[in-house]
Amino acid sequence: MVQANDSPAGIERRQNSRYRLVRPLTGFIEHHERRYPGAVLDLSVAGFLLHLPGGDPERFRRGSEMDFGEVVFGETTFGGFGRIANVRPLVGGPGLGFQWDAYVYEESRAVIDQLIADLMRQRLAGCVLRRDQRVMIRGHLSAALSVDLHSAVSAGACGISLADTVSLDSSGLNVLLDMVRSGVPILDAAPEIREHLQRFRLLESAAPTAGEDA
Repeated sequence: MVQANDSPAGIERRQNSRYRLVRPLTGFIEHHERRYPGAVLDLSVAGFLLHLPGGDPERFRRGSEMDFGEVVFGETTFGGFGRIANVRPLVGGPGLGFQWDAYVYEESRAVIDQLIADLMRQRLAGCVLRRDQRVMIRGHLSAALSVDLHSAVSAGACGISLADTVSLDSSGLNVLLDMVRSGVPILDAAPEIREHLQRFRLLESAAPTAGEDA
């Protein structure tokens, strides 16, 4: 997202790791006084990559005196001035590599580093296992497991076991809602999360876990 003619500060920023998001965040870029919404595919303290479905890539190759980039995560919105450093082809529309100005980078480094660390911890906190025609989720269930879960179902798993799932967040609940709506049932669930699933009628046909009353 940084061009070769950047200053040494730009070189330093290229050395910061990008985190490729499993579940895209919402993002915006303001260019030539027009605001464009899209999906943030990767993020670093230097900037982000925004996928803009249906956008005209040539529009963003025209230089602007000042652009504005913004990322939304949960109830927090972070943004700052910068520039579109590159435009690349992606399926369905261009990918805009946005680079924040130096002052934004300096002020935001701790915030973005913490966000990336939280996302990585969340992903490491759970895992998806396959056993026969059953897919099992262990640990914490969030959208970070979405790709692994969909892959297991695509490979032939026809039911989801949550017997070893100890916690879930709203993004994980949305993943389960999508699975159930597509015809993949939840077979069982640990006591810690049954109440949350019952509230959304996701366990009507599920058997109780071992040691739990029917």
